[in-house]
Amino acid sequence: MNGQYNPGDTVLANWKLTRLVGEGSFGRVFEAEREDFGRIYKSAIKIITVPQNSSEIMSVMDDGMDEESVTAYFRSFVEELVDEFTLMSKLKGKSNLVSYEDHTVIRHTEGIGWDIFIRMELLTPLLAYARGRTLARKDIMQLGIDMCRALEVCQKFNIIHRDIKPENIFISELGDYKLGDFGIARTVEKTTGGLSKKGTYTYMAPEVYRGEAYGSSVDIYSLGIVLYRMLNDNRTPFLPDYPAPITHGDREKAMAKRMSGMQLPTPKNADGRLAEIVLKACSQNPKERYSTPMQMCGELEAIMYLPDESRDIYPQGDNVPLKSIDDIEPDAPGQEHHEHEKTESIFGSAAQHGPAVGKPSEPAAKPLGKPSDAPRFAMPNTEEPRMQHPQQDKTVSLFASSEDARELPRSSAAAAPRAPKPKAFAAPPEQQPAFQEEYEPASRRVRLLSIIVLAAVFVVVPVVIVLTIMFS
Repeated sequence: MNGQYNPGDTVLANWKLTRLVGEGSFGRVFEAEREDFGRIYKSAIKIITVPQNSSEIMSVMDDGMDEESVTAYFRSFVEELVDEFTLMSKLKGKSNLVSYEDHTVIRHTEGIGWDIFIRMELLTPLLAYARGRTLARKDIMQLGIDMCRALEVCQKFNIIHRDIKPENIFISELGDYKLGDFGIARTVEKTTGGLSKKGTYTYMAPEVYRGEAYGSSVDIYSLGIVLYRMLNDNRTPFLPDYPAPITHGDREKAMAKRMSGMQLPTPKNADGRLAEIVLKACSQNPKERYSTPMQMCGELEAIMYLPDESRDIYPQGDNVPLKSIDDIEPDAPGQEHHEHEKTESIFGSAAQHGPAVGKPSEPAAKPLGKPSDAPRFAMPNTEEPRMQHPQQDKTVSLFASSEDARELPRSSAAAAPRAPKPKAFAAPPEQQPAFQEEYEPASRRVRLLSIIVLAAVFVVVPVVIVLTIMFS
């Protein structure tokens, strides 16, 4: 069918496309279903066409390539995508990673091109789920914990994701956050001349932006920016405070400040230990970030609290509303700004389609719960939280020297995850000298008594022993 698919079409032998749920630069995402013995099964199917249009073919031919060379050129991208599917199949079934099910590649019957079908579990995009809801700080902490667990799996397979952003985060019906998109978008981008990265710069680590060597800590940095935004009235560092409008110039200035190494201000809806964790993850220097996702996960788990503890920890309220959800993504520096333009994931932008078809938008904010009433689609694919309490108050990067170790101050009682403890007794300043004068004579008496006891032990006892021997 050469890339022309619509609701009602049957693909992958027996999956019927029911509705379009996402559309981006690299393809379209459909909700699909199939019937088996009277039971209905649902899934998400991403359809990518390589090359995406005839202008891409003409652009390559303009470089002096013949039809056979052009075919081999685009076929190499399809083969690279298939390699990505091999990786995704290894990650299948891992907690907090979007589950890849299967894929099919169909070559066009006419002209140069291939249609690629990727079937994945059906999930709810984070941004679509968050719209109209009020999240608690513990929900954002849980998001961070789940993403750290996903990155732990990535490290085991020597994977650097490089594209952690809200568009690549999903939530299951059980409330588990899951990470998707393991390089497919970047592979498809290579088929275009522009290599557009609109929106990606928002969460990109400075060393990646500058083209320097980097390691897995770039994913921790990107996750830190995601958490920062969700705790900062839905705005990334250095953007004007909500509800001030955001201009393209504001975005470029904010990007320049962040990339220059300027200290990030504390997120407006975070303080104490939570703010420290987020800012550490967003450190300009990779050596000052968390050395592993497990380390960051442990510190987030250590401050996680129960719902009934929130009133004691946050007396002013625990809710963190995500404001201005439709005006959030900055353009890449130097690009022309378009109103309401959003980042497009390989699996489509959830924000483009809003609530599920046939369901009205929710008029009022609701507490975070199961995502069954939010629009759902997926990206290529829980254990109980592990409480990992730090043994010391110092958090030191494994990559940092001892001189670089920084002691993180304890959080205030208002931001601590546990119930406040009674303060230790401290005498008023005017009473402290008298207290010391009373204490010192008592201390001297104790020392004198100790000397007498020692003398008795080392003098009297030997004399008694000698006399006993003499008269025996």
